[in-house]
Formats: sequence, structure tokens, C-alpha cells
Amino acid sequence: MSSRCQIVLVYWSLAFITVFGLAAYFLVHVVPPPPPTNTDEQIAGFFTEHSLSIRLGALLAMTTTGFNIPVSAVISYQMARLGRGMQPWAIVQGMAGALVSVWLVFPALVWGVAAFTPERAPVVTRMLSDLSFLALVTTTPYFIFQVLSIAYACLSQKVDSPYFPRWFGYFSVWAFLVTEVGPLGFLAKTGPLAWNGLIVFWIPVLAFFSWFFTLAYVLIRALSDELGTRETRTPRNAETVG
Repeated sequence: MSSRCQIVLVYWSLAFITVFGLAAYFLVHVVPPPPPTNTDEQIAGFFTEHSLSIRLGALLAMTTTGFNIPVSAVISYQMARLGRGMQPWAIVQGMAGALVSVWLVFPALVWGVAAFTPERAPVVTRMLSDLSFLALVTTTPYFIFQVLSIAYACLSQKVDSPYFPRWFGYFSVWAFLVTEVGPLGFLAKTGPLAWNGLIVFWIPVLAFFSWFFTLAYVLIRALSDELGTRETRTPRNAETVG
């Protein structure tokens, strides 16, 4: 896989995650999420009032929730280049990165379904709303395998790799620790443990987006340096042959 191709894949992921975030904020209106304590009528009213906007946002969100797949492919490729001992970790990372996208597309799907027929009984819309927001914050198990595989690649090398610097390994461990609290959202409807609370929603979301954009920066910088080195060497080789 060429460095230029890998750069395109990383930028593809960046473009898609940006569209996903903008759709969630401006169209679906789920940032911040509505309180779990809202009544059935309030929830039904929300999906009725914003029916068209939510459906458009769900369309964009579902189209772009695969943003983790291209960058995961680049990571697995670079991990495999570190040697045979790293190849099983590369496979785990790639599979986990793809499965993360599955659990991101599911809430967007349910938001679209909830807004599709807003005249249904409010109690049914309430069930769909609960399912979507709990699915968004509690389904974190696959991220464990992706982020810890990357952390292992960063921290197990005796010499820093430009693709897996040691500092990013520690940053990945921190991201893992603060995002794996999502299932606590099952325990409370108010306070920091609610699905719109500081611990369950805001800190994990900010940590994930910070981790993802930092990862993209590390990869693009290393790939650009590698591409520049190859392009510098090519003319010299041509002159030598001539």
C-alpha cells in the first residue's frame, strides 16, 4: 500500500467523522442529548418537531459512520510491518475498528426510525429513544480491542516508531480508561452517570474525538515524511542509473 493511498484513507476518515459530528449536532440535535427524565410526551414532541431534520441527519450519520474503517486499515498495515509478532495484534485492531462502526451506525438508524413515524404512540417513541441513547453510550467493548492493540504497538517497541510513538501509547491507555465507563449509563437517569452526564457522555465523547484526531495527525505526519523521503530518493536513483 503506497503512502499516498494511506494518506487518502486517513483524510477520508477525517472527512466522515466531521460530517458525522456535524449531523449529530445540527440536524439530529443529540448534542447535548435530551435528559433521560423527559416524559413520553416530551420525547415524542422532540421527534415530531424535528422529524425532517432528524431524518436528514440520520441519513448523513449512517452514511459516514464507517469513518473508523479506512483509518483502521492503515493502522493494521503499519502494525503488520513491525514484524510477524505484531500481525495478530494488527488483525485484532482491524476487526475491532470495523465493529466500532457497527455500534455507531445503530443509534443513527434508531433516530431515523423514531422520527420516521412521529404520530405513533409516545410510549413506543420513548422506547426507541432510550434504545438509541443507551446504545450510543454503553456499547464500548470493541473500542477496547482497538485502542489497546494500538497501545501495545506503541509501548512494546524498544525504539519509537513514527507511526506508534510511545507517548501515543500512554494517551491511548488514558482514552481507554475514560471511555469504558459508558455502561454505567444503565444505572442512573440523573447526574454524571446519566446518558447525558459528565462521566458517561461528555468526557468519553471528548476523549474519543481527541484520540481519533490525534491518531490521524500521527499517521498523516509519519506518512508524509515517508512519502517525502521516497520522492527525494527517486531522482537520485534515476541519475545514478543514467
